[in-house]
Order: sequence, then structure tokens, then C-alpha cells
Amino acid sequence: RAFCDCSGLTSVTIPSSVTSIGQLAFYGCSGLTSVTIPSSVTRIDDDAFSGCSALTSVTISEGVTSIGQRAFRDCSGLTSVTIPFSVEYIGWYAFNGCSLATLYFFTTGVNLSSCLESLTANPIIYAHSTDINAIKRYWNGTVRDIDSPYVDIVSYTASLGSISFYF
Repeated sequence: RAFCDCSGLTSVTIPSSVTSIGQLAFYGCSGLTSVTIPSSVTRIDDDAFSGCSALTSVTISEGVTSIGQRAFRDCSGLTSVTIPFSVEYIGWYAFNGCSLATLYFFTTGVNLSSCLESLTANPIIYAHSTDINAIKRYWNGTVRDIDSPYVDIVSYTASLGSISFYF
């Protein structure tokens, strides 16, 4: 509960000496807009960032192996999350109440049912081809192959110039 309910906190960069983010550490920090989690952190515990409604940017570095239950629940400003390859566990309701438009799973072989069944938004999910069928068992929304050689230009580009594809 280190920073629990600190509404004046707007940005957090966690130092590399930290190895886990404890339960309720930033719970209810309604002014928090961005957080960078370094590779030294292996665990994000239950409710660590729950209720951080202004949170729009989260960088989860390679090294995190566990994202606890409700870790980012009700972070309604959060529109995109990238789950690194190192993640082995994602708890129930981890991203419930987020306004996710995209969710990137670079991890493979993780039981994603607990995460997917509790999503309240309808994001486009990007995952490795080996996990797509497993995801579709729990998710009726759009799932795309993260390994595809094709680029989804619409998702990444605001506008194209008149000679963008000129050869």
C-alpha cells in the first residue's frame, strides 16, 4: 500500500532495484497517467494499479512473469497493453474495466482464459499463431497473428501521403 490513494501522483518510473510491485501498491491513484515497469520486476501483485482511472500508458518490460488478479482493474483510460514474452501467469480480472482497443500477447502458452473472460472492452487481440486457437476458445472478438508478415496499416497510421507506395 506504498502509494495507495495518492491522487496527486501522475507518473511513476520504478527503479531497477525493485523486484515486485506489492498488493495495492498504487491502488486508487486516480491521477496516475503513466508507469514504466523495469525488467528487474518479476511480479505485479493483486490490485497493484487497480482504480488508476487516468492511467493511459503502461510499459511492462521483459522480466515480469506474473500479473496478479485485478492488477489493472478499472484503469478506464488504458487503451493498449503489451504482454511481454516472459509473462507466465495473468490473474482473473487483470484488465477488467479497461478501455482496451488493442492487446498484444508476446507470451506463449499462458492460460489466457482468466484474462480474456473478464474483459469489458472489445479489443483487437494480437497473439502468436500457436496461441490463436486457444484464444478463440475464450474470445469471440478479433484475433490477429502477431507473426504475420502483413502490416495492419489502419491501426498504426493516421494518414498516408500521395506517394506512400511509389516504386
